[in-house]
Amino acid sequence: CCHDSHPSWNESLHQTRGDSHEWFVLEWNDQRLAVHDRDVAAIIATHARDRRVAAWLHDTAKALAEAGYPDLAIDWAREATEFDGGHQSRFAGDYWCELLAIHRPADVLAARRSMFERWPSSGTAARLHAAAGRDWPNVQPEVMERLSSSHFDAVLFALLTLHDVEQAWTLAHDLGLSDRDTWTRLVEEYQKLDPLAVLPVLATLVDGDLVKADAGNYRIAARRLRTMRKLAAGTEKAREVDELVRALREEHRRRPRLQHEFDRAGLP
Repeated sequence: CCHDSHPSWNESLHQTRGDSHEWFVLEWNDQRLAVHDRDVAAIIATHARDRRVAAWLHDTAKALAEAGYPDLAIDWAREATEFDGGHQSRFAGDYWCELLAIHRPADVLAARRSMFERWPSSGTAARLHAAAGRDWPNVQPEVMERLSSSHFDAVLFALLTLHDVEQAWTLAHDLGLSDRDTWTRLVEEYQKLDPLAVLPVLATLVDGDLVKADAGNYRIAARRLRTMRKLAAGTEKAREVDELVRALREEHRRRPRLQHEFDRAGLP
């Protein structure tokens, strides 16, 4: 079936913009008809439109794949990926890699490397790691070097993808990690290896919890302090932790809700 079998699309576009719902329905119908007829020209016309939006190129790739044109779908997905550096292009890039995994698996690693280079993050690094397989040792140095500019991503990648808690701990200190949520996750894992080593980090997190007078923050601080006492119990650090708790009680003696939360947590 040729593109001439769908003369209504351009006419519909101009005649019904006044009624956005009607225009949407007509456009959707034309798109579905183009896919059903496996009409490449019509699919491109109805989905890519004027090609000014990455998401439209992505939609074109999906429609071409549905119609049974994987090679064309891959080409359009790659074009959508390379459109710009926005989130729509990033989503298109994941779809591009998905298509490659099905139809051209030998090209996936190069595509995932390209994705990581365009959007370096713990997420794109994780997907590159999965694609690399046995080749990962050859890829790892450049990935870790690139991630080092983002402390958050470097630590999360080491922790969640490489499952290397010691490397994540070292990176967090060497890179000066400041993200409190990531520190919290890291402490939960590293305390299994070296309970006493996490005490200074927990103390710093507690200080941050108490900067703002907030009942929720008080509860979090109390839980951290309770964890510190448990980790330090029976060691030379036990007295230091209890002294820290007493010092905090004194420093914040005019915060009755804090005192209440400390009491509830069984703190001295």
